[in-house]
Amino acid sequence: YGSEKYGKDWTKTLNKAEESNLDISFHSRDDFSGIDKGEGYVYQVAPKGKSSDTYYTLDGNGSSQDIYFYQGNHYLGSATIKDIVTYLNKLNRDDVVNKLAGRAKIGNQEADSGTDDSDSSSHKNGKSNIPGDAGEFTMPSNMQGTWYGYYGDSLEEITIGAHTLKNQGGTYQLHKQSRDYDAKYSESVFKQTEHILRTVSYKNPNYDFDGIGTQGWVQPTGGTDVYAPHTEAGQAVIVNYNTSGGFRSLLWKSRELAKKNKNTHFRDLKQLGAYINDSDDDDSDD
Repeated sequence: YGSEKYGKDWTKTLNKAEESNLDISFHSRDDFSGIDKGEGYVYQVAPKGKSSDTYYTLDGNGSSQDIYFYQGNHYLGSATIKDIVTYLNKLNRDDVVNKLAGRAKIGNQEADSGTDDSDSSSHKNGKSNIPGDAGEFTMPSNMQGTWYGYYGDSLEEITIGAHTLKNQGGTYQLHKQSRDYDAKYSESVFKQTEHILRTVSYKNPNYDFDGIGTQGWVQPTGGTDVYAPHTEAGQAVIVNYNTSGGFRSLLWKSRELAKKNKNTHFRDLKQLGAYINDSDDDDSDD
């Protein structure tokens, strides 16, 4: 799509990639002063073993995910996955797409499994040079998207991407941490990982709220912040709680649902301390 739409360096990359393979590598945004659109990593597209000036960033997920195209630091334009598929189908370019897809290598290894076994080669997808990094953590597809919930009287918006979590504190990269890494606090590592969260599949030994747990990369104390997929009032929700601090908020798929259920008490959340000082008479059934 980049070649057909923007030509120049994208066409050079395509032509060289058709002769060999296609490599897609991950880069920190700190290395690019002019790339400010999208979220998370900057992705470089290049023929195998070659350098290139062709980059893209991502925002969202599914067919409506936006892709922002760059030549160096120069922004070229954007399109959704759906737009790209429609455009290339009209040009009958599916043969080129299939050929490149079969040759493409993303990051250092194959796609991430989302588990926490650092001995697996699949854990090295998106692996950086950060101490203890075992690669990106992939969030379950049913949890990806933008969610809304009340923390006290404040409405919060949380966006979960395939490898990112965005909240009021900023956008964080979700990575697995090697089991043998001694995550002792150090100022240098802390600064390097301010926007990276150690992410695991979390099993709650006390309650029926298993989910995805996050912590600071070198977090010395404190609990795990858990996002647990659940169902309330017939709607898919995410229960956000901390293993030390208890219930935090109930996240809904829209602002309207969050506002409608702001003061609703769901009986099954009481075990997390969702409304510890309220009467059982006001409870709502799951």
